[in-house]
Amino acid sequence: MAGYGMAGQAARLRAAQIVAAALGWRIFETYLVDAGGLGDVPLDTLRDELARSGRRLGATPRPWPPDPQPRTG
Repeated sequence: MAGYGMAGQAARLRAAQIVAAALGWRIFETYLVDAGGLGDVPLDTLRDELARSGRRLGATPRPWPPDPQPRTG
């Protein structure tokens, strides 16, 4: 995730969050569509939005836990 300014543990955590969201959607897609009343929205549209959400989450500059301060000197 160097393109988003993250390094180390923060980047791995963010990647795990994105994968978890994508897997959760795919596993529970039928239930989520029914529960959300989204049956009239094409699946391609819903899946495209999931991909956009992953990109937004990846680009959000909030590393947690915080990255250590760079060493000086």
